[in-house]
Parts: sequence; structure tokens; C-alpha cells
Amino acid sequence: MADLKTGEVSEKVVVNDSSSTSLRQVSFDETDPDVGKSEAERNALDRKLMRKVDFWLIPWLCLVYLLCFLDRTNIGNARLAGMEEDLDMQGHDYNLALTIFFISYAGAEPFTNLVMKRISPRVFFTIVTLTWGLCMMCMGLVHSFSGLLAARFFLGITEAGLFPGVNYYLSCWYKRDELGFRLSLFFANAALAGSFGGLLAAAIANMDGLGGKAGWAWIFIIEGLATMIIGAFCWWMCHNWPETARFLTPEEKLRLRHRLVKDNLSNTADEYDRRHAFCVTEMGNFMPLYAFSLFLPTIVAAMGHKGTHAQLMTVPPYAVAAALTVAIGWVADRTRQRGICNMIISSIGIVGFIMLLSSSDPQVQYAGTFLGAMGIYPTIPNNLCWAANNVEGGYKRGVLLGVVVGWGNLNGIVSSNIYLKSEKPRYWSGHGVVLAYMVVCLFGGTAFIRTMLATENKKRRAGKRDHMLDGLTPDEIMVAGDKRPDFFTGEATTPNGLTKNKDASKIDAGYGKDNTVISIHEGQATNLEENLSIQRSIVRKLDTRLLPLLSFMYLFNAIDRSNLGNAKTNTLLEDLNMTGAQYSLTLVLFYVTFCGFDVPANMLLKRSTGKIMLPSMMLTWGSITLLQCAAYSWAGLLACRLFMGVAEAGFMAGVVYHLTTFYRRNELALRISIFYGAATIAGAFSGLIAYGVFQIEHSIPGWKWLMIVEGGCTVLLALFAYWYLPSNVKQCHWFTTEEQLVAEERMLHDGSTVVNENFNFKQSIRTLVHWTTIGNALIAVSYGSAAATVGNWIPVLIKSLGYSTVKTNLYTVAPYCVGCVCLLIIAFSSDHFRERSCHLAAAMAITLCGFVIMAAVDVAQHRALGYFACFLLTAGAFVPSCIFHAWHNNNHVSENGRATVTGFMVGAANSGGIVSSLSFKADTAPRYLPALISGAALQSFGILLVLSMGAWFRWDNHRRDKKQGIKVKPSEVDTGTLSGEYDDPNWRWTA
Repeated sequence: MADLKTGEVSEKVVVNDSSSTSLRQVSFDETDPDVGKSEAERNALDRKLMRKVDFWLIPWLCLVYLLCFLDRTNIGNARLAGMEEDLDMQGHDYNLALTIFFISYAGAEPFTNLVMKRISPRVFFTIVTLTWGLCMMCMGLVHSFSGLLAARFFLGITEAGLFPGVNYYLSCWYKRDELGFRLSLFFANAALAGSFGGLLAAAIANMDGLGGKAGWAWIFIIEGLATMIIGAFCWWMCHNWPETARFLTPEEKLRLRHRLVKDNLSNTADEYDRRHAFCVTEMGNFMPLYAFSLFLPTIVAAMGHKGTHAQLMTVPPYAVAAALTVAIGWVADRTRQRGICNMIISSIGIVGFIMLLSSSDPQVQYAGTFLGAMGIYPTIPNNLCWAANNVEGGYKRGVLLGVVVGWGNLNGIVSSNIYLKSEKPRYWSGHGVVLAYMVVCLFGGTAFIRTMLATENKKRRAGKRDHMLDGLTPDEIMVAGDKRPDFFTGEATTPNGLTKNKDASKIDAGYGKDNTVISIHEGQATNLEENLSIQRSIVRKLDTRLLPLLSFMYLFNAIDRSNLGNAKTNTLLEDLNMTGAQYSLTLVLFYVTFCGFDVPANMLLKRSTGKIMLPSMMLTWGSITLLQCAAYSWAGLLACRLFMGVAEAGFMAGVVYHLTTFYRRNELALRISIFYGAATIAGAFSGLIAYGVFQIEHSIPGWKWLMIVEGGCTVLLALFAYWYLPSNVKQCHWFTTEEQLVAEERMLHDGSTVVNENFNFKQSIRTLVHWTTIGNALIAVSYGSAAATVGNWIPVLIKSLGYSTVKTNLYTVAPYCVGCVCLLIIAFSSDHFRERSCHLAAAMAITLCGFVIMAAVDVAQHRALGYFACFLLTAGAFVPSCIFHAWHNNNHVSENGRATVTGFMVGAANSGGIVSSLSFKADTAPRYLPALISGAALQSFGILLVLSMGAWFRWDNHRRDKKQGIKVKPSEVDTGTLSGEYDDPNWRWTA
């Protein structure tokens, strides 16, 4: 072995080489890859590494677990759709079907991590996902209760490995105080599954009779098929261990292994990312947008306008909004005050919806639609540009836009269900919810972000962030991106694109004097200020060739998405025999797939190119639009809308990202506004097309001609885009060679830079019989019962309040979303303060309050209080799992111990589901008092155990501190030097 430099650490490490089909031992000499670097340099490298790991691991695992939890709990929705009657289930049969799942689920979990260690995560996750998807499809094919029992039993076995496997798997990638928040992101999908489950079930159940299958059977079949498709991709999307990860460089693999061995932590809790706040404002953008665009024809018709006249009356509001969108984009670029523009414009929209709510005069209401459109459309490109301006780096910007747009699109589900036919013509609920979104999310969120960014800029101007550059090389400063102290959030830039800074001498990486960019082409230098004429030529070409094409593409994107509203005013509903809430459910199903595939689609675009992905998306959704005219039933239309959501997902975020690779930050807002203005024009254009098409007298209905005309235009434009659209500035065929060089360098000038130990059976057994494992298992049973209650019985509890089946499914959405938010907030706080027991007890106490209210109050007589109790149940039920598993993993430094105990704990938690299933008996409906009382008792017992163990851990840490004569925090323990774990005097518990 080569001699080590001073300060380097060498140790022999044995790892699992998963590239072989057999277990092969490979040894290497591990050295500290960052020897000689300062603490600031190490931290910068660590942050960069963890961002990369997060990007490659977390999103896919979240998607897989979303499907896992959805497939586990959809039996509650199937019950409402008539499953019990069709399978002749009596008495406690439903409870038994739930119980048998938890028996096999909890029984298999302790062994699954051993299997995963023996093979590999990639093989393991692929197999379990495919097999539980198959079991789910089989549930849709059963014809008797015994068949359902068999399918549920095997579903429990196949799903058993995912949750403990992911908990252990992530503990092999992240340090102890990084684990809780990652687990919360992963487990948050349990809450989201509740939202998706109710919405999907409400839509799919209406396929009753299609193919001779009942609606509840289609719930199982469709969701199982989706799981199998995702499972097939696990083979490529899942990575084994850090040592064999394809996305890590050799140096990064060594650094990741070294930081896990040492786990020598200082203050590495994740900082809150200010960019996440843009998701809040995007809620205030997209929900009103979809509500307005989908229901404007309906709103106008309710004012008394009919037929083609109603179609024409929808045109002027869109036209005015389109003009204002472009104007605001220009103003925002010139003033660089995007927050103020957002607040002014949203105020106009707020006034418009107040007019719609407060007046019954058709003229006043029609004026309100103008103000409403003017207050919605301009804010969307402005907000997206604002978000893009505040992040540096291609991948970061692409993912951020995908997340922001995806989260905004999620609120299209809300939009689809707030304009109720029963409230015609005033639509109190619809206008009221839109108004609330605009006030709280759009106006309030904008004010919050602007205040937050202004505070950060003030600190950077005062030099309070200059320490971030200490010890960094010029190259490291360059890749620091928006973390550089000269990167001002949402602020003005100088004419040449550089951010203003009082001490620019610190930020000279990549720049020569006089703002000269050091060319990446053979050292040639280009002074951008001397090439203003070339730059103007570049921008002119982009504005006249790239921007119009993307605008037309998005025009047809918006038209093909929203033309269902126009088709509804024709004979769509009558021709397809659509009744009741089927139209709203059709819209819902589109948004479910639309928002679900937004982020993955944008990631895929980054991995390929916009030249390929954008036209491919367009060709696909155009073809589906054409297929809609072939639909002769509601089920056929539903299938088309489902796949259209997949095809259109990611297009808007993808185009915005594509624009950021051609335009500099101070040029972007106007261009996004012009591009997004196509959405406002689409409303008007679609109305005009519909007006003309509906005049055609033919045996083919007018709405089908609408689909043919608009779908055909989309397909033709997509074929043209394949040939015309450039991939990037370097390959733009409109540019001369000199223009390509300058275009590339002006983008660079603007910041667009680019353990596994062997298994030890005896050690695992010692860990299992330790007293802390027994205490933790009892805690797991207590919170697991509550989690199972929420997962399986929330639809039943909400239905007991007196709601209809459709409303019951829809009303499950809000509690689950609140549960998701609470999960992320409490888990973040737990990681930040490195405290587990109090956070865990607090979450369980929230759930306890929900049980107490449901048991003590006749909620059928006090519906609002009962629904509030459902919020409390979900707010606390999802939190314990992620914090609890982070807690016991924090207190096991042995991989064998973590792998074994995690599987055992998840099994114990899911055994609580048996208690929950057996306690909810049909003869106790609708109050279910025994179940609620037992749930409250288990939660109380669990809270007592959590607080007791936390207190003991603190006492033992204090005893060890006193014995050693020094106060040591758990984060200061070098776990790589521990010899006996708990027996080592240097050990400290995480309490």
C-alpha cells in the first residue's frame, strides 16, 4: 500500500460487490479522500454529495412506496364500491380480510432485510414490487371471499419487505442525523396515498360493469397494473450499495463510505430551502387557473348565455389576460420586482372573485371574470421565472421547476371538484375556494417569500455570508451556485448579467478582469461587453425562432387539456351517457396522472434532451386527443384522459427549463410570459375553434370534430418540432460558429455552471434481546395500530358522519394532505434539533386527541367536530413511523443490528394493524366505540413508553458525562472508534 500523507486514515474494509450474482468479498484500503481540506471545504463537498444521493435515491423510492401504501389500503375504497355484497361477505369477514394481511405482513418483515442483504437492493425491490402488483391484480379477479383472503395473505408477504428494506437501505447511505427527514419524505407518500386512493377509487369505481367486472375489481386491477409497470423500471432506477453506485465517482464513493464509518457530526442538520416556498405560491396559481379554465364556459352559461353565444363570451377575458401576461413579464424584467408584480396582479384577481361571489347581476359577474383572468394568468410565468432565478445549476433548476409545477398541478384535483352542479348558478363553493387560494397562497405566499428573500439579501450585502467562501478554491466557488454570497435571491443584476456585490474580488472564479469570461474552448477569452452586437443577434434569433415555436407548442398543450370544457357545452355528456359527478371525476383522473408524472418526466427530459422529449410528449398527447373522438362510452373517455395526463406531465416545467438553457436570468421572465401567454390565448382560441366547429352539420357530433381538428394540428406541429427544435446553444443550427461560442459563454457568465459489513447472526440476536428493542417493539405496536386505523378506516369513519360515497372518497383528501404536511414539519424539526422522543410523543398525542373526540362525541350529530377529529388522526398517525425508525436506527451503529431491528420493528408496528382490524366490528357501527377506545388506550400506553425511554436515555447520557468529566453530545461521538456500542464509555444515546 502506498504511503499515506499525514492525517490520512487507513483501514481495511470489506464490502459487498453486488455486480456479481454471488456474494463476493472485495477489500480495499480506505483513506480519507479529503485529507488536508478545511472544515468548510469538507462541508461543501458533503452537501454536494448528499444532494446527489438524494436526487438519485429518494424520488423513486417515494413513488414505489406511494404505490405500496395505495395497494395496501384501497380495500377500504373497494368496500364502499360494493365488494362485500358481490363476494357475499357477512359479519366480520371484512375485518378478517384486513387481519390476514397483517398476519403475513408482520410475520415476514423480520426476515426480509436478511434476504435483501443476501441478494441486492436492486433485485429485491424489483421482485417485491412486481409480485405485490401481481397479487393486487389477482384481488380484482377473485369471485369469493376465500379467494380474497388468499390474495390478501400473499399481498402481506410480498409487501412486507419494502418498508423495513428502505429504512435499512437508507441507513447505509445517510448519517444518523440526516436519516429522519429522508424517512419522512419517503413515508409522506403513505399520506399522499390516502389522497390518491380516494380520488382514484371514486373515478375507477364508476367503471362498474365494464368487461363484466365490478367497479371495485377495476380498482384492484388498474392500481395493480400500474404497480407492475413501475416495478419493471425498478431494475434500472434502483441502486445497490454506495460502493457500486453508477452515479457516484470513485472519489465520491470513498467519501460517502468514510463519512458513514466516522459519522463524526457537527451541525449538519438540513437547512430549510427557501425555494420550497414557491410551491405555496404555485398552489395559488394553478388551482385557480384550472378552476377558471375548466369551468369558465360553465360559469358563463350560468349567467344566462347559451350555446355558441356562451362560447364566444369566453373569448374576451382570455384575450385581456393574454395581453396583461406579456405586459407584466416585460415590467417584471425591467424592474426585477417579481414579488410586487405578483401581489398587485393577484389583488386584481381577488377583486374579480369577490365580484363573482357578492353579486347576482350577470354584467357584474362577467366583469368579474375579466378581473379573475387578469389576476391568475400573469402570475404563473412570473412565479416560475422567480423560482428559476433563485436557483443555479442545471439539475437543480430542472428538478425545482418539476417539483414546483408538479405541486401546483396537484391542486388541479381540487379545481375539478369545487364547482358543483347543485350550486348553479352562483357556485358559492367554487368561487369561495378559489378566492381563499388566491388570498392565502398567492398573495400571502408571495409576501412571505419576498420578505424572506429580502432578509437574506440584506445579510449577503452586509457580508454575513462571506464566510461561506473561506478555504474554497476558485473551482469550488464556481460550482457553489446560488450558495455563493454574491448570488442575490430575486435581486437585480447588472447589465452584463453579473449580480451586484460589494466585494466582487472574492467571486472571480471563471472570470477575468473587466467581466471577461474565460472560454472553455482552448483558453480563448471573450469579452461579452465588446460583443453586445453578437449577443443582440443571439437574442433576436431566439425570440423570433425558438420562442414562437415553444409558444405554439404550449398553446396546443393548453387547448388539448382544456377542450373538454367546450365539449361539455356540446353533446359530450349526452353522447357518452355521463351522469352525476362523472364529468368531474374525468377531470380528476387526468390530474392524478398529470401531477404524478410531472417530476419524473422533467428528470427524464434532463437525462435526454428537450429536442427529443418535448416533441415526443406533444406527439403522444396529440394522438390521444384524436383517440378521444373514438370514445363511445365514459370508460373510453376516462382511459384517454388517464394517458393524456401522463403524456402532458412535465411539458410546462420542461419548456421553462429548456428556456433557462438559452436565456440569461435577467432575460427570462418576459420570455416565459410570452410562452405562457399561449395558455391564456388557448382559452380564447379554443372558444373560437369550438364556435366554428360546432357549426358543422354532420352525423359526427361537434365535440368529436373538435378533438379531430385540435389533435390533428398538435400531431403536425410535433413532427415539425422534431426537425426544428434545437437541443442547446452549442447545437443551435440558427447560430454561426461565433454566435454558438458567445451564446455558450454568456450562459456560463450568468451562473449556469454546471459499508457494508458481513452478516453476523449472533450480533443480530444480541441486538434483538436487548431491553431497548423490547421497549421499542411495544411502542411500535401502539403507533402501528393508529396508523392502520387511519390507512384502512378513515373512509369508513368519514362515511359514518353521513356523507355520500363520492363525497366520502373526496373528503379523505384533506385529512391525508394535512397528515403529509405535519409529517414533514415534525420530522424536519426532529432532525434539526436532533431530538426524537418528545417529537414522537407529541405526534402520538395529536392522534390520541382524535380518538378521544371520536369516542366521546356523537359525531353524527356534530359532523364538523367529527371531521376535525379525522384531521387529528391523520396529523399524528403518519409521523411516528419515520421518527421512530430514525430514533432506533440512531441508537444502533451496527449495520447488522440496524438491519435486523428495523425489520423487527416494522413487523411489530404492522402487528398493531391486527389489533385495529379486529377491533372495528360491523355490529359496533357507526360509532365503533370499542375500536376507538382501544386505539386511545394504545396511544396513551405508547406515549408513556416513549417519554420513559427518552428520560432514561437522557439520564444515562448524564451519568456517562459525569463519569468521564466532560459533556458529550450524541452528535460528537465518533462511532467509528466505538468498540462495544452500548458498553463503550464514549457511547451516547439519541433521546
